[in-house]
Amino acid sequence: MWRFAITGLLAVPLAACQTGKPSEGVIGAYQRTETVRYNKRDYTVSFIYSDSSKSYNVKVRRPGGPMNSGATDRNNATQVASSTVSYYACPTGYRAKPTGAASFASAQWSVSTRCAKTG
Repeated sequence: MWRFAITGLLAVPLAACQTGKPSEGVIGAYQRTETVRYNKRDYTVSFIYSDSSKSYNVKVRRPGGPMNSGATDRNNATQVASSTVSYYACPTGYRAKPTGAASFASAQWSVSTRCAKTG
């Protein structure tokens, strides 16, 4: 009798450890807002997963002062968006990559990213 009980107890954790292919690099319907420090500046990053486009819609703004539409802020926003989504939303072995050009409106940048398998 004890043999069956022990076998049953071992089966539960092992079933939870099964490895399988992640669902196209998505953890799930996910929404988050974080404050991130990049190049000695703070940024507020908000993102939400869009099931229709299979990507994360990311908004990046700088609370310490408005962002501008120049190339430096565009590059910083793209880096911050990709890094933040990679850290908080992409499964292990995946990294967020921009799916198009960043757009600027109302003193914030919008970037669309998708988790892509690395290596």
